[in-house]
Amino acid sequence: MRRSIAIVGVALLLVGGRSLAASYTAKAPSPTSAQVRTWKIHYRTHDGHRASAYVVLPAGYRRGANPRLPLVISPHGRGVGAAANARQWGRLPALGSFALVSPSGYGRRLKLYSWGYPGQIADLARMPDIVTRTLPWLRIDRRRVYAVGTSMGGQEALLLLARHPRLLAGVVAFDPVADLARRYRDFPRLRCGVRCLRAWTQRIGPALRYLAHREVGGSPRRMPRAYARRSPLTYARTIASSAVPLEVWWSRKDRTVAYGTLQAGRLVKRLRRLNPNAPVREVVGSWPHGAGMRGRWGLPYALGRLGLLPPLFTQRVRLSAPTAELPAMKLPPAQPYLEEAGQDEILFVRESSFAGARMWEAAALGAAGSPARPLRTLGGPLRAARWAPDGRALTYQTRGGQTLVAAALDGDRSTAVSPVAHYVFDSVSAWSPDSRKIAYSGRFGLEIVNADGTGRRRIAWYRDEYDPAWSPDGTTIAFTRARWPPTSLTPPHGQLLIVSAKGEARTSLLSPRPSIPVGASFSPNGDWIATGSLRGAGVTVVNARGSGEVLKLAGCCPARQVAWSPDGEKIAFLNGESALGAFGGIVDLASGRVTVLRPPAGIPRVARGPAWAPDGSKLAFVACVPVRGGGCALYAVNRDGREFVRLARVCRACGGAGLVAPAWRRTETTGS
Repeated sequence: MRRSIAIVGVALLLVGGRSLAASYTAKAPSPTSAQVRTWKIHYRTHDGHRASAYVVLPAGYRRGANPRLPLVISPHGRGVGAAANARQWGRLPALGSFALVSPSGYGRRLKLYSWGYPGQIADLARMPDIVTRTLPWLRIDRRRVYAVGTSMGGQEALLLLARHPRLLAGVVAFDPVADLARRYRDFPRLRCGVRCLRAWTQRIGPALRYLAHREVGGSPRRMPRAYARRSPLTYARTIASSAVPLEVWWSRKDRTVAYGTLQAGRLVKRLRRLNPNAPVREVVGSWPHGAGMRGRWGLPYALGRLGLLPPLFTQRVRLSAPTAELPAMKLPPAQPYLEEAGQDEILFVRESSFAGARMWEAAALGAAGSPARPLRTLGGPLRAARWAPDGRALTYQTRGGQTLVAAALDGDRSTAVSPVAHYVFDSVSAWSPDSRKIAYSGRFGLEIVNADGTGRRRIAWYRDEYDPAWSPDGTTIAFTRARWPPTSLTPPHGQLLIVSAKGEARTSLLSPRPSIPVGASFSPNGDWIATGSLRGAGVTVVNARGSGEVLKLAGCCPARQVAWSPDGEKIAFLNGESALGAFGGIVDLASGRVTVLRPPAGIPRVARGPAWAPDGSKLAFVACVPVRGGGCALYAVNRDGREFVRLARVCRACGGAGLVAPAWRRTETTGS
C-alpha cells in the first residue's frame, strides 16, 4: 500500500456565504524518470472545489538537501489534464534545477476549460504558497517564479502576468489566445477529422462554442465584458509596463488558434506600441499547434532565455521543423600544442569516467605534443568555476547552486566555503591575486572568505551584488550591483562599483543603466577597468580611481566575458552565447581597432574564456556544440585573431555541460 502524507492547514474562507476549510494533501512521489520525481498534491480552488496539482522536482532534492529552487507555474491547455501537461516537461526540471507545478485548476463551471477565469488566475497566483504549505521541506526562491503555458495555458500565463506582475520573474506563452471573443467567433472554422469526430461525437466547433457559452455565461454579444476580462489583450497596458521578461511564440500554420496575427501577433504589436522598451520577445514560425512546448525543442530554448537552463540552450533552432534533429557539428582533429607556449600550462575541465559513471576532472595541457594529464576528479558538471591565480585550486557552485566549493588540485581536499546567492551571472566568485582569499556573491551582499573557509566577512550590503574582480594589488574589488524593479516602465538596471578589501570607501564608477555591466577586468597596472554588458555591443573602460573618465570601445557583438592582456595593450572579449558569425573580438587600445573573432567552419561558436597566455601571445577558450550529442573542445588563437587551433577534447557528447573557462599557469623550472 502506497504511503501517503497528509498535511492539513485550516483557514476560514467565505465562499458563497459559507465558511470553508482549505485542505492540502500530498501523495508519495512517483519516479517518472531517473532524474525527476513527481508529487501529486491536492488543494481547494477559489470556489471550494478539490483540485489536484503535480509538482516535479529533481530526483536528488529531498529533506536535508533542499536549497531554494526557482518555481515554474505551468497552466495546462484546453482539454489537457495537469498530469499530461507535467509529462511533456520530461527531465528539464533536473537539468535546470527548478521546481515545476502543473495545477488542474477549475473555471467558473468547467474543470478543463477554465479559459482564463479570474478565480483560476487567483489560484495560479497562490501556487507558491500552496506548494510550500503542502510540501513544507520544499524551499522556493520567491524572486524566481515563472509562468509557462501553451494554448489556453499560455492565455492564463499572460493573465497571471497582467493581474499579478510582482509575482513573476518571467513568462513564456506558446500559441496563446489573446482575444477570447474572437476565438469564440473562430470556433466554427476548426477542422474536425475522423479522430476528432470519434472523440467529440460531433463537430468540434459547435461543441466548443457550447462549452464557452456555459463557462463564461453567454456569448460575446451578450457578455462582452466577461470575455474581455479573460482576454490578455485587455490588459496590454499593464503587461507592457510590468518590466517582466516575456516571450510570445506563435505559428503561421496554427490550425487551432488560427489567424495568429490577430491573436498573439496583435498582442505583441500593441505591447511594443505602448512601451517600445518593454522586454518582449516574439518568436514566429510554422509549427503545428502546441509543438513549440515539446520538451526536446522550443521549451528548452525558452527556458534558457529565462535563465532556468544553461545558456547553451539559447542557440538558434529551426522553427519551421520542430521535430527535425539539429545537425551535430564535427570537431576538427586535435593539433599538437604550439611550441612557442614554452613551459606554460593550460588548466581546463574535461569529461572522464569512473566505473562506468560520467565524471568531470581538472586537467592540465603542457609541453608540445604531450597529452593532457589529469589533476583530480571533481564529480558532476560545474557551475561558475574560477581558477586560482597560482593554478592550485578552483572554486565552483554545487549543482543546486547554493554552496561555493573550493577544490585543491594537488589532492582530493574540497572545502565548502560559504553559501552563495543564486546563479545569475557567469561569475559569482573571484580569487585574490595571492590565491589566499575569495570574494563571492553572498546571500545578502558581497563577502570575502579565506580559501580554507575561515574569516568570512561582508564588505557590501546590497542583496543583488555579483561578478567580483580583484585589483592586481589585492586592495580593491570591483563588482556589479543589479536592480530588478518589480513594476516599472524601465528595464532592470545595473551599476559598476569598487570597494576596498576591508569594506571601506565604496565608489560608483558607472551610474545605474539598463546595460548591466558584467565581466569586469582590471588593467595590469590597476588604473583602469574594462567591462562588458548584458545588453548592447562593445567594451566600456572606466578609470578605477573614480575620476569619472569613461571610454566606450566599439565592438562587433555583446561582450559578456572580458580579459585584459598581460602587457595592457589589448582587451579580448567573448559573447559566450552567440551561435552564428562572430562570437568575440580583440580590441587594440593604441589604435582602437577591433579584430573580430570569426572561427573557421567546424569550430563551434558557444565559448567560455578568454584566457590570455602569461606572455600575451595567445588566447585560450572552450567552445561547444549546443545540441544533443554535441561535443566541447579546448582551443587557442593568436593575439592577432588568426590560426585557431584545437588543443584537446573536453567532452564527446555532453551538449555543452562542460562549458568552463580555461586558465593558464606557469610551471616551475629548475635553473642550471
